[in-house]
Amino acid sequence: MNIVELIDSYCDELAKAEERRHHLGYSQIGHQCERKIWLDFRWATPIKTPGRVWRIFSRGKAEEASIQDMLAYMSYTEQGKSIQNLASQVTCPPNGHLGGTADAIVEIDGVKYVLEIKTHNEKSFNDLTKHGLRKSKYQHYVQLVIYMKELDIEKGLYFAVNKNDDNIYVETVERDDELAERYIRKGKFLSLSEEMPPTIGKDETWFQCRQCDYGKFCYADFREIYFSCRTCEHVKPTPEGKWLCLKHNFEITKKIGDWVKTENHCQDYRINMEFMK
Repeated sequence: MNIVELIDSYCDELAKAEERRHHLGYSQIGHQCERKIWLDFRWATPIKTPGRVWRIFSRGKAEEASIQDMLAYMSYTEQGKSIQNLASQVTCPPNGHLGGTADAIVEIDGVKYVLEIKTHNEKSFNDLTKHGLRKSKYQHYVQLVIYMKELDIEKGLYFAVNKNDDNIYVETVERDDELAERYIRKGKFLSLSEEMPPTIGKDETWFQCRQCDYGKFCYADFREIYFSCRTCEHVKPTPEGKWLCLKHNFEITKKIGDWVKTENHCQDYRINMEFMK
Protein backbone atom coordinates (compact mmCIF):
# COMPACT_ATOMS: atom_id res chain seq x y z
CA MET A 1 0.00 0.00 0.00
CA ASN A 2 1.41 3.43 -0.97
CA ILE A 3 1.27 6.59 1.10
CA VAL A 4 -1.81 7.97 -0.70
CA GLU A 5 -3.73 4.75 -0.05
CA LEU A 6 -2.69 4.88 3.62
CA ILE A 7 -3.93 8.47 3.93
CA ASP A 8 -7.22 7.63 2.21
CA SER A 9 -7.71 4.61 4.46
CA TYR A 10 -7.01 6.71 7.55
CA CYS A 11 -9.47 9.40 6.44
CA ASP A 12 -12.07 6.73 5.67
CA GLU A 13 -11.92 5.65 9.30
CA LEU A 14 -12.13 9.23 10.56
CA ALA A 15 -15.26 9.77 8.46
CA LYS A 16 -16.89 6.64 9.89
CA ALA A 17 -16.06 7.73 13.45
CA GLU A 18 -17.76 11.14 13.16
CA GLU A 19 -20.90 11.47 15.24
CA ARG A 20 -24.11 11.88 13.31
CA ARG A 21 -26.14 15.06 13.69
CA HIS A 22 -28.93 14.47 16.21
CA HIS A 23 -31.09 17.43 15.19
CA LEU A 24 -32.49 18.54 11.85
CA GLY A 25 -30.22 21.42 10.93
CA TYR A 26 -31.35 24.78 9.62
CA SER A 27 -28.57 24.32 7.07
CA GLN A 28 -30.53 21.38 5.62
CA ILE A 29 -34.16 22.46 5.40
CA GLY A 30 -33.67 24.79 2.45
CA HIS A 31 -32.75 21.82 0.26
CA GLN A 32 -35.17 21.31 -2.63
CA CYS A 33 -35.62 17.55 -2.03
CA GLU A 34 -37.78 16.79 1.00
CA ARG A 35 -36.95 13.10 0.76
CA LYS A 36 -33.24 13.79 1.24
CA ILE A 37 -33.98 15.94 4.30
CA TRP A 38 -36.20 13.19 5.76
CA LEU A 39 -33.66 10.42 5.09
CA ASP A 40 -30.80 12.44 6.56
CA PHE A 41 -32.75 13.12 9.74
CA ARG A 42 -33.73 9.46 10.05
CA TRP A 43 -30.13 8.23 9.57
CA ALA A 44 -31.40 6.02 6.77
CA THR A 45 -28.12 4.68 5.40
CA PRO A 46 -24.60 3.88 6.66
CA ILE A 47 -22.06 6.69 6.38
CA LYS A 48 -19.91 6.07 3.31
CA THR A 49 -17.86 9.22 2.95
CA PRO A 50 -14.66 8.55 0.96
CA GLY A 51 -11.46 9.79 2.56
CA ARG A 52 -10.91 12.36 -0.19
CA VAL A 53 -14.40 13.84 0.32
CA TRP A 54 -13.87 13.89 4.09
CA ARG A 55 -10.70 15.94 3.52
CA ILE A 56 -12.64 18.42 1.39
CA PHE A 57 -15.19 18.91 4.19
CA SER A 58 -12.42 19.19 6.78
CA ARG A 59 -10.63 21.82 4.72
CA GLY A 60 -13.84 23.84 4.59
CA LYS A 61 -14.20 23.64 8.37
CA ALA A 62 -10.58 24.69 8.82
CA GLU A 63 -11.15 27.68 6.54
CA GLU A 64 -14.18 28.73 8.57
CA ALA A 65 -12.19 28.43 11.80
CA SER A 66 -9.33 30.54 10.42
CA ILE A 67 -11.72 33.32 9.34
CA GLN A 68 -13.40 33.29 12.74
CA ASP A 69 -9.99 33.53 14.42
CA MET A 70 -9.11 36.44 12.17
CA LEU A 71 -12.34 38.27 13.03
CA ALA A 72 -11.92 37.51 16.74
CA TYR A 73 -8.62 39.38 16.77
CA MET A 74 -9.54 42.01 14.20
CA SER A 75 -11.07 44.90 16.09
CA TYR A 76 -10.20 48.23 14.58
CA THR A 77 -11.49 51.77 14.23
CA GLU A 78 -10.49 53.89 11.25
CA GLN A 79 -12.08 57.15 10.14
CA GLY A 80 -15.18 56.46 12.20
CA LYS A 81 -15.64 52.90 10.92
CA SER A 82 -15.28 49.83 13.13
CA ILE A 83 -15.67 46.05 13.12
CA GLN A 84 -15.88 43.72 16.10
CA ASN A 85 -16.42 40.01 16.53
CA LEU A 86 -19.01 39.74 19.32
CA ALA A 87 -19.39 35.95 19.54
CA SER A 88 -18.45 32.78 17.67
CA GLN A 89 -20.41 29.53 17.23
CA VAL A 90 -23.75 30.96 18.39
CA THR A 91 -26.40 28.26 18.91
CA CYS A 92 -30.02 29.07 18.09
CA PRO A 93 -32.67 28.47 20.79
CA PRO A 94 -34.14 24.92 20.90
CA ASN A 95 -37.06 24.45 18.51
CA GLY A 96 -38.34 20.87 18.65
CA HIS A 97 -36.06 18.72 16.52
CA LEU A 98 -34.75 21.76 14.64
CA GLY A 99 -31.52 23.52 15.44
CA GLY A 100 -28.49 25.32 14.13
CA THR A 101 -25.35 27.20 15.04
CA ALA A 102 -24.33 30.45 13.36
CA ASP A 103 -20.63 30.91 12.69
CA ALA A 104 -20.50 34.25 14.46
CA ILE A 105 -22.18 37.53 15.33
CA VAL A 106 -20.21 40.59 14.27
CA GLU A 107 -20.80 44.31 14.69
CA ILE A 108 -19.86 46.67 11.86
CA ASP A 109 -20.27 50.40 12.40
CA GLY A 110 -22.62 49.72 15.30
CA VAL A 111 -24.85 47.30 13.34
CA LYS A 112 -25.04 43.61 14.29
CA TYR A 113 -24.86 40.89 11.66
CA VAL A 114 -25.22 37.11 11.73
CA LEU A 115 -22.13 35.82 9.95
CA GLU A 116 -22.20 32.69 7.79
CA ILE A 117 -18.94 31.46 6.26
CA LYS A 118 -18.82 29.07 3.29
CA THR A 119 -16.05 27.79 1.04
CA HIS A 120 -16.62 27.22 -2.70
CA ASN A 121 -14.85 25.64 -5.63
CA GLU A 122 -14.12 27.81 -8.68
CA LYS A 123 -17.35 27.05 -10.55
CA SER A 124 -19.58 27.55 -7.51
CA PHE A 125 -17.81 30.78 -6.51
CA ASN A 126 -18.12 32.27 -9.99
CA ASP A 127 -21.82 31.45 -10.12
CA LEU A 128 -22.29 33.06 -6.70
CA THR A 129 -20.54 36.28 -7.67
CA LYS A 130 -22.51 36.43 -10.92
CA HIS A 131 -26.01 35.73 -9.61
CA GLY A 132 -25.90 36.56 -5.90
CA LEU A 133 -26.68 34.41 -2.87
CA ARG A 134 -30.45 33.93 -3.16
CA LYS A 135 -30.37 32.76 -6.78
CA SER A 136 -27.09 30.87 -6.70
CA LYS A 137 -27.12 29.23 -3.24
CA TYR A 138 -30.72 29.30 -2.08
CA GLN A 139 -30.14 26.67 0.62
CA HIS A 140 -27.46 28.87 2.21
CA TYR A 141 -29.77 31.87 1.91
CA VAL A 142 -32.56 30.08 3.80
CA GLN A 143 -30.10 28.98 6.48
CA LEU A 144 -28.91 32.53 7.10
CA VAL A 145 -32.41 34.03 7.09
CA ILE A 146 -33.54 31.49 9.71
CA TYR A 147 -30.52 32.27 11.89
CA MET A 148 -31.40 35.97 11.74
CA LYS A 149 -34.95 35.29 12.89
CA GLU A 150 -34.02 32.82 15.63
CA LEU A 151 -31.24 35.05 17.00
CA ASP A 152 -33.34 38.22 16.54
CA ILE A 153 -30.76 40.09 14.47
CA GLU A 154 -31.80 42.32 11.58
CA LYS A 155 -28.97 41.69 9.14
CA GLY A 156 -26.90 38.79 7.85
CA LEU A 157 -23.44 38.69 6.30
CA TYR A 158 -22.58 35.90 3.88
CA PHE A 159 -18.81 35.41 3.66
CA ALA A 160 -17.67 33.17 0.78
CA VAL A 161 -14.11 32.04 0.01
CA ASN A 162 -12.88 30.62 -3.28
CA LYS A 163 -10.75 27.58 -2.39
CA ASN A 164 -8.79 27.89 -5.65
CA ASP A 165 -7.39 31.41 -5.29
CA ASP A 166 -8.59 32.60 -1.85
CA ASN A 167 -10.75 35.37 -3.34
CA ILE A 168 -13.53 36.59 -1.02
CA TYR A 169 -17.15 37.49 -1.77
CA VAL A 170 -19.29 39.20 0.88
CA GLU A 171 -23.02 39.89 0.63
CA THR A 172 -25.40 41.56 3.07
CA VAL A 173 -28.76 39.84 3.61
CA GLU A 174 -31.89 41.50 4.99
CA ARG A 175 -34.08 39.78 7.56
CA ASP A 176 -37.14 37.95 6.19
CA ASP A 177 -39.19 36.40 8.98
CA GLU A 178 -41.97 35.29 6.65
CA LEU A 179 -39.64 33.13 4.58
CA ALA A 180 -37.83 31.87 7.68
CA GLU A 181 -41.08 30.81 9.34
CA ARG A 182 -42.20 29.02 6.18
CA TYR A 183 -39.09 26.85 6.18
CA ILE A 184 -39.23 26.29 9.93
CA ARG A 185 -42.77 24.92 9.44
CA LYS A 186 -41.44 22.73 6.65
CA GLY A 187 -38.65 21.42 8.91
CA LYS A 188 -41.05 20.67 11.76
CA PHE A 189 -43.40 18.82 9.41
CA LEU A 190 -40.61 16.68 7.97
CA SER A 191 -39.11 15.94 11.39
CA LEU A 192 -42.41 14.49 12.62
CA SER A 193 -43.68 12.93 9.40
CA GLU A 194 -44.06 9.14 9.46
CA GLU A 195 -44.19 8.99 5.64
CA MET A 196 -41.14 9.15 3.39
CA PRO A 197 -41.60 12.03 0.90
CA PRO A 198 -41.60 11.31 -2.85
CA THR A 199 -38.52 11.70 -5.01
CA ILE A 200 -38.05 14.87 -7.03
CA GLY A 201 -36.78 12.93 -10.05
CA LYS A 202 -38.09 10.15 -12.26
CA ASP A 203 -35.01 7.89 -11.93
CA GLU A 204 -31.39 7.97 -10.76
CA THR A 205 -30.29 9.70 -13.98
CA TRP A 206 -32.29 12.81 -12.99
CA PHE A 207 -29.88 15.76 -12.65
CA GLN A 208 -30.40 16.40 -8.93
CA CYS A 209 -30.47 12.67 -8.16
CA ARG A 210 -27.15 11.99 -9.88
CA GLN A 211 -25.48 14.39 -7.44
CA CYS A 212 -27.26 13.05 -4.33
CA ASP A 213 -25.99 10.53 -1.77
CA TYR A 214 -29.38 8.82 -2.01
CA GLY A 215 -29.48 8.69 -5.81
CA LYS A 216 -29.03 4.92 -5.95
CA PHE A 217 -30.90 4.29 -2.68
CA CYS A 218 -34.15 5.87 -3.85
CA TYR A 219 -34.42 3.86 -7.07
CA ALA A 220 -32.91 0.55 -5.93
CA ASP A 221 -34.84 -2.70 -5.53
CA PHE A 222 -32.68 -3.53 -2.51
CA ARG A 223 -31.84 -0.80 0.01
CA GLU A 224 -29.09 -0.97 2.59
CA ILE A 225 -30.52 0.47 5.83
CA TYR A 226 -28.49 1.75 8.76
CA PHE A 227 -29.48 -0.16 11.88
CA SER A 228 -30.37 2.37 14.57
CA CYS A 229 -33.38 3.34 16.62
CA ARG A 230 -34.33 5.96 14.01
CA THR A 231 -34.91 3.33 11.32
CA CYS A 232 -36.90 1.04 13.63
CA GLU A 233 -40.66 0.68 13.29
CA HIS A 234 -41.11 1.00 17.06
CA VAL A 235 -39.68 4.53 17.28
CA LYS A 236 -41.56 7.82 17.01
CA PRO A 237 -40.32 11.46 17.07
CA THR A 238 -42.24 13.93 19.25
CA PRO A 239 -42.91 17.69 18.83
CA GLU A 240 -40.77 18.33 21.92
CA GLY A 241 -37.65 17.15 20.10
CA LYS A 242 -37.54 13.66 21.62
CA TRP A 243 -37.51 10.13 20.23
CA LEU A 244 -39.70 7.54 21.95
CA CYS A 245 -39.48 3.76 21.77
CA LEU A 246 -43.07 2.53 21.77
CA LYS A 247 -41.97 -1.07 22.20
CA HIS A 248 -40.13 -0.52 25.50
CA ASN A 249 -41.90 2.71 26.50
CA PHE A 250 -38.88 4.93 27.11
CA GLU A 251 -37.16 7.98 25.68
CA ILE A 252 -34.20 7.29 23.45
CA THR A 253 -31.15 9.30 24.50
CA LYS A 254 -28.09 10.09 22.40
CA LYS A 255 -26.18 7.35 24.21
CA ILE A 256 -28.49 4.54 23.15
CA GLY A 257 -29.92 6.08 19.99
CA ASP A 258 -27.20 4.75 17.70
CA TRP A 259 -27.44 1.02 18.34
CA VAL A 260 -26.01 -1.07 15.53
CA LYS A 261 -26.01 -4.78 14.77
CA THR A 262 -23.60 -6.04 17.39
CA GLU A 263 -23.94 -8.52 20.20
CA ASN A 264 -25.54 -5.72 22.23
CA HIS A 265 -28.01 -4.84 19.50
CA CYS A 266 -31.65 -4.48 20.52
CA GLN A 267 -33.35 -7.81 19.81
CA ASP A 268 -36.66 -6.10 19.09
CA TYR A 269 -35.33 -3.98 16.22
CA ARG A 270 -37.55 -4.09 13.15
CA ILE A 271 -36.90 -2.12 9.98
CA ASN A 272 -39.50 0.58 9.40
CA MET A 273 -40.93 -0.54 6.04
CA GLU A 274 -41.48 3.10 5.07
CA PHE A 275 -37.83 3.06 4.00
CA MET A 276 -38.61 0.31 1.49
CA LYS A 277 -41.40 2.10 -0.35
